[in-house]
Amino acid sequence: MSKCKNCNKDRLEATLYCGYCGQKTITERYTIKKSIREALAILTNFERGFLFTLKEMFVAPSRVIHDYLNGKTKQYYHPFKYLFILASLTVLVSLNTDLYDAQQGMMNDYIGLNPADQTDDRREFNEKVGMYTKKYLNLIYLLMIPFISVFTYRFFKKEGLNYAENIIANSFIFGQFAFIGIFTSLSYLIFPSILGWGYLLSTSIIIIYMTHVYHQLYKISYFKAFYKTTLSYVLGYVLMILLGVIIGMVGVIIYFITKKITGF
Repeated sequence: MSKCKNCNKDRLEATLYCGYCGQKTITERYTIKKSIREALAILTNFERGFLFTLKEMFVAPSRVIHDYLNGKTKQYYHPFKYLFILASLTVLVSLNTDLYDAQQGMMNDYIGLNPADQTDDRREFNEKVGMYTKKYLNLIYLLMIPFISVFTYRFFKKEGLNYAENIIANSFIFGQFAFIGIFTSLSYLIFPSILGWGYLLSTSIIIIYMTHVYHQLYKISYFKAFYKTTLSYVLGYVLMILLGVIIGMVGVIIYFITKKITGF
């Protein structure tokens, strides 16, 4: 006999589910293979636990992560699905209120990028890139997780979580950040003058929230959690951008070579 991790009642060792509450028996640690398998299996299913997870990630985020990684998963929403849904909602708000276009316009002005000064081929290519970026904007949240998790695993390695478990924890964290992003996006409509500070504001919010979560989760000082979180976020973001630039450069070369060969 052993105890159910969700309701703490006795259950038989060989059973796959608790006979009292239905909690699935989970004995192995999370791995990349296991995480990918679960993500593909339930990504599109919508079930109970979403609102409870949303509330708990504000009230006691470290408890959510600790419970989930220790097998008490029944009452919580799956982290990959949680992140995907909230990221999609945030992107939906941003695109339908034209905030994304406004921010991109301000960024182009800041770096001195004027479409009128570009060749027709370059302008056409940038328009296509912008179209695909909008189409898959919600995936950026998902793409950031593996990169940032590399560094949270490295900097918090002594705390005992493996890389896959860091991905789980950061999926919960960035899901909550995406939810907060809905309201920050709407605030730009009310106070358009702060739009120029959007990226700085977003970065500050996620670093502060991550600091709070890791402070609770690992029982370390806020200072230690802050500098490790900041390094993890910045280095993870830079690594993702560098890889994106490399892939982008390869894409540009392939695009213009193909266009030159085909004439289209």
